[in-house]
Amino acid sequence: MQWWTRLFRGRSSRAERFRRHAASLSRYTPIGIHLGGNRLLSRLWTGNGIFLPADDIGNGLAIVMTGCWEPHITFYLAATLKPGDVFVDIGANVGYYTILASELVKPSGLVAAFEPQKALIPYLADSIHANGFDPICHCRAVAIGAADGVGTLNLLPSQSGSASLTQGAGPGGGAQDEAHAETVQILPLDRALGDIERERGHPVVPTIIKMDIEGYEYAAWQGMRETVAAAQRLALIIEFAPCRYLQHGQDPHAFLRELEAAGFTLSTLDKVRGRFRRSRFDTGAIEAMIANDSGVDLLAEKGLPAGRL
Repeated sequence: MQWWTRLFRGRSSRAERFRRHAASLSRYTPIGIHLGGNRLLSRLWTGNGIFLPADDIGNGLAIVMTGCWEPHITFYLAATLKPGDVFVDIGANVGYYTILASELVKPSGLVAAFEPQKALIPYLADSIHANGFDPICHCRAVAIGAADGVGTLNLLPSQSGSASLTQGAGPGGGAQDEAHAETVQILPLDRALGDIERERGHPVVPTIIKMDIEGYEYAAWQGMRETVAAAQRLALIIEFAPCRYLQHGQDPHAFLRELEAAGFTLSTLDKVRGRFRRSRFDTGAIEAMIANDSGVDLLAEKGLPAGRL
C-alpha cells in the first residue's frame, strides 16, 4: 500500500460530522502533493483524497487551497443527500462532487459520473478507486445530451472546468480552435442510466442530478425525460447561463417553462457566508443575464420533503 493512501482510508465519521457541522472551512490545511508529471494528490474537506491535474488553475487550485469547490452547492448536497440516495454528476470533471456524493450516499447509494474529457478520466477513475468507491460509483467517458451522437468538445488550457460542446465556446475569445478540441461520444441520460441499470440489475432513480456543462444543460435536459418522470422526488442543480443556450440556438425561456411543466419549483442557490440559501428565481431577470453574459446556479426541485433541507 502506498504511503499516501492514508489520505483515503480510515475517515471514520468525517462525512457525518461534515453533514452536521458544516461550518468554517478555515480549519482546512492546504495540501497538494506532486506525484510526478501533471498529477497532484490533494484532499477534500471531508477527508477524502482526490487526484488533480497540476496545471489546473481553476477548480483544481481551489480544491488544493480550500478543500472545497462552490461551498453553496457543497453544503446543499451535504444537507440533502443521505445513505441510499442516487447522485448523477453530469460534467464530473476531476470528480469533486462525485467523491463528495459517494461519501454521503455510501454504503447503499449510487453515484453515476459522466465526463467527456479524455484527459480527466484517469484522475476521476483513480480517485474513485483510491477512496474505495468502486462498488457504488460508475464513471463513464461520455457527454450527456439530447440524443445519441458525437460532438466536438472545445477545451480551454489550464481551465478543465470550461470545456464545452456549445458552438463558439473555447479558447480564442469564442472561436473554435482545433488544437484544443476533441471528438466525444454523446448519450442521452435515459440511455446512459439504462446501461447502468442493466449492469446492476435494478432501477437507478436519481435523487439529485447536477449539470455543469457550459451551456449544454438544455440539451442534456431534453435527453432525461424518462428519468425525470420516474423520480417522485428529485432536485436538479443547473448552471443556468442564458447566453450559452442562445449560442446553441435554444430558448432559455422555453427551458424554464419545460422545467415548471414537469413539476419543478425553481429557485437559485446563493452563497451566503460560506453556506447556501435559496432565493426566489425571477424569470424576468433573464434579459439582464443575457445583457451581462451572466448566469445563476438554478435549483429545480420536485417532491422533496421540507424536512430534508
